[in-house]
Amino acid sequence: MAEPRSDSDPLQISEYTVLRRLGAGGMGVVCQCRSPAGRLVAVKVIRAGLVEEPGPGSGSGKR
Repeated sequence: MAEPRSDSDPLQISEYTVLRRLGAGGMGVVCQCRSPAGRLVAVKVIRAGLVEEPGPGSGSGKR
């Protein structure tokens, strides 16, 4: 069930305005957001430490 945006949730994710938190789990948080064009979208924010940062020579990430 959707929850209101908490104080710890960001107001913006890139160009998307956060409206409310849709859920959270082991991988991260999913928020309902509004795009600059006015569309409602879901944005998943992966928890820090679960994603490797691309380094030099990583190319496109395809292996």
